[in-house]
Amino acid sequence: MIHVVIDPRRQIGSGVVCCLAACSLLGCQSEKTMTRPGDPLPPVPVAARATPTNSVVSDIVVLAPYSLSDLDGNGLASEFPIAVYLYASPFPLPFWQPGNIAVELFDETAEGERPLLDRRFSSEELEGLKQSNVVGEFYALQLTLSDAEFRRLSDGGAGYRVSFEPLGGDSKVTSSVKRINVR
Repeated sequence: MIHVVIDPRRQIGSGVVCCLAACSLLGCQSEKTMTRPGDPLPPVPVAARATPTNSVVSDIVVLAPYSLSDLDGNGLASEFPIAVYLYASPFPLPFWQPGNIAVELFDETAEGERPLLDRRFSSEELEGLKQSNVVGEFYALQLTLSDAEFRRLSDGGAGYRVSFEPLGGDSKVTSSVKRINVR
């Protein structure tokens, strides 16, 4: 019969090595950020200048999901929420401006754009659609395709663009064409 004999000094040595490794790994945590002595402090945050309400809209930013949603539970994804942000140069914050917004949804075919939905929101309607978040002020629009409009889409994709026309008759601002999945 063979007996394995382990040197007790080796057991103590490996135990010390394991203990040191555990202590060094656990001791690497830090919850405090230090700067070097003499480094300047970062500048105090400054609030951005608010966009004056009489500014001329120079840019439009549209945020929307990549696909339609089935919010009414009928099995067809027919709801399309859109957030519209209006900007005026040189101001960094979006703002609300009296005017009208038009959303054009179209099917993209080889022959070109085939209109599917042309929804216009009047200045009075937009008053009730004003919202704000961390980005700034925006209009929260909701489009709903009817079953017939939904079925007219050919390949499961569509394009859309959003236009803003101020009440004062200044120039109209239109977003680039965006894509959306509808199936």
